[in-house]
Amino acid sequence: MKKLSLIFASLLLVIGLFTSCEKSDSTDEIVVEGNAIIVNYGGYSGAKGEFSLFNEIDGTITNNYYNIKNNRDFTSNIQSLGKHNGKLYSMSNNADKIDIIDLYTFKQDASIDADIVKPRYFAAKGNKAYVSCLGNVSEWAVVANSYIAVIDLTDNTVKKFPQAGGFEGMAIVGDKLYAASYTKPEVAVFDLATEKFETPITIESQARHFAVDGDNLWVSHVSSYSIPVSSEHVGITCINTKTNTVEKTVNIPSLGGNGYIAINNDGSKVYALGNKYNADYTTTSNVVVVDTKSASIENNSLVAGGSFYGIGYNQTTDKLYVLISPSTTVKGKVQVYNTDGTLLNEKEAGIAPQHVVFY
Repeated sequence: MKKLSLIFASLLLVIGLFTSCEKSDSTDEIVVEGNAIIVNYGGYSGAKGEFSLFNEIDGTITNNYYNIKNNRDFTSNIQSLGKHNGKLYSMSNNADKIDIIDLYTFKQDASIDADIVKPRYFAAKGNKAYVSCLGNVSEWAVVANSYIAVIDLTDNTVKKFPQAGGFEGMAIVGDKLYAASYTKPEVAVFDLATEKFETPITIESQARHFAVDGDNLWVSHVSSYSIPVSSEHVGITCINTKTNTVEKTVNIPSLGGNGYIAINNDGSKVYALGNKYNADYTTTSNVVVVDTKSASIENNSLVAGGSFYGIGYNQTTDKLYVLISPSTTVKGKVQVYNTDGTLLNEKEAGIAPQHVVFY
């Protein structure tokens, strides 16, 4: 009996060693360190969205990554990508759904399409996710049917909390969700505990995106085609989330209508994406650097070029990402820069790269 027990134990050890070796040698799991997922929106017709896996360590990019891992094409245009608790959440606004992808294998787990119409951006805390949805839009200056979708991540059920005006980027600080109002010069405040909207925070023009630095919340605000404002009201504003009051505003006349911004790891710099649309249908672009302590522009053109479509900052490696999209019919590029504006790498991505998520 003792001999049999020893043989059984030895077999378990061999099986354990084999399993460990097999897992460590597996090519099915993403090596997380140094990777970024580039979100390619895709075309308005024809080719849909896709993802590119960019490895910052060796400088390589793998396009059509969803197709590689799932053996099928992605079938929606991708507005943005959220990350939470080992999952990636893709805001697919054509068709109207949220696709859930495993963070490490990049294989799709599930989709949520009930009560999801034109999803835009994602935030999450604990077992709940929050998605800004434009709803069915008949007039872009009003966006009457917008809402926040609250998703119970234990069973993926959805509750809708409507408020007209539209929502774009979102951020969670403490027990509050902050949502950028698409058509109004304000930031909506949603209490996570009571699930009720509170008094909004007034800013100078329509809000777009956030950058979080502790209790400080920077929000971009823009002039849009449907609701134009004068350039002196375009820029970024710092909100003190302890008091929900505006502390300072930096005017950035060149800030593009999408209002894309990013923040560095110590909160000392905000990078804003500027775009000027020319009469010949070309786009002149620049990256503006804002010193958050002095609330002033430190560099009005750290990086200059054309057709900049998105921006991101890897807070782990201190690298700036610029996403370039000449049109929605040709492939774009991802450029990686040092903080002094030195170009480190440039790779071809998919069609219309506009968002990046870092591992």
